[in-house]
Amino acid sequence: NHGNYFDEQNTKRMYAMLQMAVDLLLDLDEQKARFVELIQPANKNHAPFQYSDFEIFIDTLLETVRNSDRSWDDTVAEAWEEVRKQSLEVIRQARG
Repeated sequence: NHGNYFDEQNTKRMYAMLQMAVDLLLDLDEQKARFVELIQPANKNHAPFQYSDFEIFIDTLLETVRNSDRSWDDTVAEAWEEVRKQSLEVIRQARG
């Protein structure tokens, strides 16, 4: 039983957080400082997470995009792989 976890308010909040995560990943060059602020161990919302948790999140996001994007091709795949590589490197550095 998930109680009210999937009620309308929480669902909207989860969508908003997911959109923010995607936006940060896609604009990492311009938003790196904000990204680091969010994922560093000092951020109470993300403190419990390990590097591997962030890696799973990003890999799952990419798999979801791959399965949902009708225009997915080698060019899109390469672009997303670069996003993955850069974001995981920032996470690695930020989390020591």
